[in-house]
Amino acid sequence: MKIIYACEWNKNKETTWSGTTYSLLSSIKNKVRVEELDLSPSLPIKILNKILGLRIRNGNISFVNTLNTFNRYFFQKKINNALLNNNKDVVLQIGDYGKCKNQSYIYQDLSVDSLVYFRENFPELFKYSGYENISYKQLNKRLEQQIEIYNNCQGILTMSKWLSNNLVEYTGIPKEKVHWVGAGINLDKNKINNCEKDNRRILFVGRDFKRKGGDLTYNAFKILKDKYIKDAELYVAGPTDWPLDEKIDGVTFLGDLSYAELSNYFNLCDIFCLPSRFEAYGLVFIEALTYGLPCIARNEFEMKEFINHGENGYLIDEDNPEKLAILMKDLLVNETIKKNVIKNRDFYINEYSWDSVANRITSIINNNYEVE
Repeated sequence: MKIIYACEWNKNKETTWSGTTYSLLSSIKNKVRVEELDLSPSLPIKILNKILGLRIRNGNISFVNTLNTFNRYFFQKKINNALLNNNKDVVLQIGDYGKCKNQSYIYQDLSVDSLVYFRENFPELFKYSGYENISYKQLNKRLEQQIEIYNNCQGILTMSKWLSNNLVEYTGIPKEKVHWVGAGINLDKNKINNCEKDNRRILFVGRDFKRKGGDLTYNAFKILKDKYIKDAELYVAGPTDWPLDEKIDGVTFLGDLSYAELSNYFNLCDIFCLPSRFEAYGLVFIEALTYGLPCIARNEFEMKEFINHGENGYLIDEDNPEKLAILMKDLLVNETIKKNVIKNRDFYINEYSWDSVANRITSIINNNYEVE
């Protein structure tokens, strides 16, 4: 058996999808024979997608996410052209690109129907999703395409448990067709430094500052410094530029860091805070836990799977900076929770490694391939 690994690449393959696409490919190559199929669209198609996403309102130009409905025709043709003389190889799509005549599996962090679900049931969270400006017509068209692809594929491999449940309970995909396989950390576990810390440093990591709750974190930190811990420090990584109009003493803006640079700050800080308003997965929480940092997250999406409230961190239900500041204060000095996190480090490393993910995926494919 050979796996045809179908994906889109950035200019730098190692940074594609925050390292996910490259890391998974590298791990699967250690298990089975793999042939890469690059589905990256040509420059004319990229330009056309940009034009389709162009919006002009009140003289202001902006670009919205179009869910690439046009691209699906291009993707499907490219996949099946690659399979013209090949009926036995299995296709692993990193995303849902098209229907295949061969056995096909889809690795995914988010479904279109889950976007519909959150738009209908949690509109306050959905407006931070990045998909809030997509029309119902566009969303429904893309949903029809995706359901057609799902019906054609052999299995859907999900990053998160919440998406697996959503696909079965909301979308109605047969349970035996949906498999949770997880995702792996991209930080180097060999760089973990168990140095002594001083209970005052908080780390936030997120390029999309507002969606990730950066404004909430900052406002809670101001209260923390004012009322509780005067020498507290907040380290912010991710955005290329400081995203707010002010920056108080105690805040260190780090910008967009490499994984190697990020490791230094996971080692330096005491706790991790990312009250993300919309989060398809949130691998950074596992990276924080692996480095020994208890986490504050939102009680939604996969965050509530990663974080057990009171055991390895805290979960919040609302945008309340006063309450978040109190949780920051408590978690900074909570030695029991910190010890729990360190005690479970081996579990985090093994459960959320790319090698484990590749094992789950190849096991599922092999089982079905043998039956066929």
